[in-house]
Amino acid sequence: MREVILLKREEYYEEKTDIRPSYRYKETGEIAYFHKFVTIPETIYAESGVYAVLEKENGECGLYELSEFKFKHKAKEGTIT
Repeated sequence: MREVILLKREEYYEEKTDIRPSYRYKETGEIAYFHKFVTIPETIYAESGVYAVLEKENGECGLYELSEFKFKHKAKEGTIT
C-alpha cells in the first residue's frame, strides 16, 4: 500500500475586502495508506465523484476526496497503483 499524507483545508481572504474566501491545503502530519479509488453516484448523502479509500494508522478506513490527501512518494513509471 502507498503512504499518503492527509491534508486539511483552510480558508483565507486574499484581501481584507474580499467577500468570498480562497482555500489552501496544509499537511496535518497524519499518515494514512491508500487502498483504491472508487466512483460514487450522486446520492442524498454525498455528491457524485471519485474518492479514495484510505486507512489511517489506527485501522480506521474511510472515503476521502482527492483534495484531502497527497501521495507521500510519486509512483514509479509503468506501475499500477
